Parts: sequence; C-alpha cells; structure tokens
Amino acid sequence: MTQGVTVTLHDLMRLREPAARLGYTPQDFARAWGSGNDLSAFRGRGMAFAEVRRYVPGDDVRTIDWRVTARTGQPHTKLFQEERERPVVLVVDQSAAMHFGTRRAFKSVAAAEAAALLAWSATERGDRIGGMVFADAQHHEFRPTRGHRGTLRFLRGLAQMSAAAPMPTAEPAWIEALKRTQRIARPGTWICVISDFEGAERHPELETTLIQLNRHCELAFILVFDPLEKELPPPGLYSFSDGQHLAVLDSAMSELRRQHRARFDARCEQLKRWRQRLGLKFIELPTAADPVRALGAGLQPGQRRKAAAR
Repeated sequence: MTQGVTVTLHDLMRLREPAARLGYTPQDFARAWGSGNDLSAFRGRGMAFAEVRRYVPGDDVRTIDWRVTARTGQPHTKLFQEERERPVVLVVDQSAAMHFGTRRAFKSVAAAEAAALLAWSATERGDRIGGMVFADAQHHEFRPTRGHRGTLRFLRGLAQMSAAAPMPTAEPAWIEALKRTQRIARPGTWICVISDFEGAERHPELETTLIQLNRHCELAFILVFDPLEKELPPPGLYSFSDGQHLAVLDSAMSELRRQHRARFDARCEQLKRWRQRLGLKFIELPTAADPVRALGAGLQPGQRRKAAAR
C-alpha cells in the first residue's frame, strides 16, 4: 500500500489488482426492506421496465398499464426486471483535518486508497462510478460513468485533491459535502462517505439529512482515523509539527489522556447511533491497517443489515 502524505494517480491505479480480493458487491451488504421476511438488494430505481402483458389473477394491481388497458379493452400489466447495475458514489474527505498521520500514511491517503479499492471493485462488476472529492474550500463532483475512463477520471481528481495544500476552516468539510450529496444523489444510488467525521458528536441534527439520503439510496460510512486519535502514546514528551509550527505534547497527564479518549469515543458513539437508528453500514479504517484487509473484513459477502427503526 501507499506510504506517505500524498497519493499519485499511479498509486491509485496500482490498487486495481488488490481490489479484486475484496470480493464484495454493494448489493451484498446494502439491503433494503421488501415484502415478507426476505430483503431486496435494490432500493429506489432498482427495477427496470421490461414489457407489457395481459393481466392474470394474482398480479399486483399497482402495475396495471392503464393506457394499454384503455386502448385494447383488456387489462394489461407491466413487467419489471431487477437492475444489476447501479450508480456508486464515493464521497471522499481530503480536508485539512485528514492531512494527519503517525502510522503508515496520512488519513487523507488511507481515504484515497479505500475509495480507489471500492471504485476498481465496482468498475470490474460493470457498475457506474462517480463521486465527490472535497477539501475545506473546494470540491470536485464526478457524474457516475460506466467503464475505466470514468473511473480514471475520478481517481485523477482524487490524486489532485490529495496533493493540494490544505486550508483549514472552522466547520468540518464533510458536513457540507454530505448536504451537497443529498442534493445530487439519485434514487437507487449506493453512497459511501469516507472521512474522519471530525465533530460528528456536535452535529446530531445531521440525522435529518441522513434519513432523507437513506430513504432512496443506500448509505455507508467508512471512519478513517489515526491510532493517536484513539489513544495518546505512552507517557512522555512528544514533538509534533504541521510543517510550519512545532508543538510539544506531555502525554503523562492523566486528565489530558482521559479527555483525549473521550473526544474520540464521543465521535464514534454518534456514528454508531446513526448506524443503529438508520441501519447504515459503518466500517472503521485505522491508518495503520492494510486497507484491503480492513475493507474486506467490513464488507463481507452476503452480510445482511438489521432492520432500521424508521
């Protein structure tokens, strides 16, 4: 996997082969409730019109084609088939908060790797790949497109954003990106947001946005975090730098250690509440982990979501 603070298009292209080891489809773990006890793999525009035939007893009256019925004088019904292709939209955080890391790579790099792996995996299945790559002051949107050309266009934009100089803002960039995704997402789309979700615990009102997105789309979160965010290192003095400023951390202070862990736990708890209430898929991706193994463990084929209280 990539080592360092940025990724190049070449780095992301090299993930095409490892992506084959993920062995998943969005349909495997993005399930919407249908009738009865079984789950349908599709939501929203999951059915495509196939043909019209004569109505027979037992057909769903809601599928009657009234125009053909009126023209022929005989009841006719529409037949539909499942769409095996669906749009996949990857929303990838490359903001200033993501340009941090102490193990293997920056969070921004780990997020880009995860997005590339999912993009290549979906491309090989013939799905349409699109997304949004965003930083604090800018974003690039990519309309879902089938084929390698569309995937390369998305990955090129991802690499360019990863290399751009971060510009910190007061509000976490992923929040605005999520709201923007709500405006552009089409029914039936599988949406995966890849971010550190900094400040999630301060924005419980985002549940309304998530409910609206999850109503017609399938939504998954990948939480990218550095091990240092979860737990401070052993007691001692540690120096940190953003390239311009130097700071020293005294990790021996017990209250500091408690507060540090509490902030990370609060963020995770908010994400888990959304997962439980909405049935979202939620995967943790530490920067120190091999992204192929981490995603493969979280995206198990045939995995079914529990019902979400709506």
